[in-house]
Amino acid sequence: YAYKAVFTPTDAAAFTSSTSAVSTYVVTAPVPAPTAGFTASAISGIAPLAVTFTDTSTGAPTSWLWTFGNGSTSNVQNPPAVTYTAAGTYDVTLIVSNASGASAPVTKTITVTDPPVVVPTASFTASAISGDAPLAVTFSDTSTGAPTSWLWTFGDGTTSNAQNPAAVPYTTAGVYTVELIVSNANGASAPVTKTITVTTPAPVVVAPVISALSPANGAIGTAVTITGTGFGTVGTVMFGTTVLDYTSANGLSIDVVAPIGVRRTKVTVTPTDGDSAGTASNSVIFKYDRIARVR
Repeated sequence: YAYKAVFTPTDAAAFTSSTSAVSTYVVTAPVPAPTAGFTASAISGIAPLAVTFTDTSTGAPTSWLWTFGNGSTSNVQNPPAVTYTAAGTYDVTLIVSNASGASAPVTKTITVTDPPVVVPTASFTASAISGDAPLAVTFSDTSTGAPTSWLWTFGDGTTSNAQNPAAVPYTTAGVYTVELIVSNANGASAPVTKTITVTTPAPVVVAPVISALSPANGAIGTAVTITGTGFGTVGTVMFGTTVLDYTSANGLSIDVVAPIGVRRTKVTVTPTDGDSAGTASNSVIFKYDRIARVR
């Protein structure tokens, strides 16, 4: 502010132009102390939480004092981001000052929480879930959540701790429940299962084969030995339309007597047991001797 002072003598008779004067005085009001203020890029979050603090103080501050609640401080107007690595509550305070003094402190609270505990989730694939014994099945881990250990049970009394175990052979027909549990430092997953169904293979049907008749010709009542494979232990021999029952000690030969027949007769064998049960063999020819005419 500017002020003008005027001095007037009380004795007018003594007043002359040389004894009067006008003087100007300038009075400057003091600058007030600044007011602190700031913003935070986040006031809560999961550790590690990086927070940027930005000064919004007024009143022309010339110095700054930050305390971040984690033991660190700064005198920069806009400090680098502060990272809070541990869960907790942190009080961040700013005081600003200039030649007129310091502001009152201003504070914001930063709340940091631990990351959620996440256990892995178990899952796997199987190269087959059904088939005839012996059935070899390969199991492949497809679990998520960064597991570090695996526990497999295969339903046949065997187990494994490998991530991707060797193929498991199921040699006996049955239903097998395969289970996987995975875990890491946060804990264990819920178990996940698959069912493997193993069946008994259907019998392989092998047709009997006649390789030879001995003899291959003869009269009615001739003892004939049929040799070959796949005859089983019991069955029937057809001489043309005549059916003969047989037994075989080794499934490789049959002894029969040539029944009534004439000329060239087809001979076939049909086992009633073994792998060839119900299947007819190839046919071979038994040649009957000619019967002399009686004149």
